[in-house]
Amino acid sequence: MAGKEELPHYKEKQAMLHGKEIRPEQLVEVGKRQLAAGWYSDAIDFFARAEYREGLEQVRRVAIEEGDVFLLRKILRAGAEEADDEQWQRLADNARRLGKLEFAREGYRLAGNRKALDEVDRMINPPPEEPVEASYDEE
Repeated sequence: MAGKEELPHYKEKQAMLHGKEIRPEQLVEVGKRQLAAGWYSDAIDFFARAEYREGLEQVRRVAIEEGDVFLLRKILRAGAEEADDEQWQRLADNARRLGKLEFAREGYRLAGNRKALDEVDRMINPPPEEPVEASYDEE
């Protein structure tokens, strides 16, 4: 895992992403370090700027495995190939397994899996329990 000192701080990152002098190879290298450090959103920024599809696909796999809807949507906004129903389904299943119920819900919605969506909705908002009536013995 890359050390924190190896990653650019905010101003360096902005200069790299918006500068005209940086080469795509440099962006890819920084993106790979961001990916290795678990800074997935930043990795997407660098890979997208470099138009490095392989890097975007690596982060896509992480997003699906971690059940992270936000990451997958960011990848799609960066111009990656659209996610199909099967990818959304896998993401949702992983999110559900990891207890990320809101992400699971959105993944199932995008996959078109109404049954699983309803199940997660019940997990998020369980129906109210029926009150138990007290019985009193009159003696």
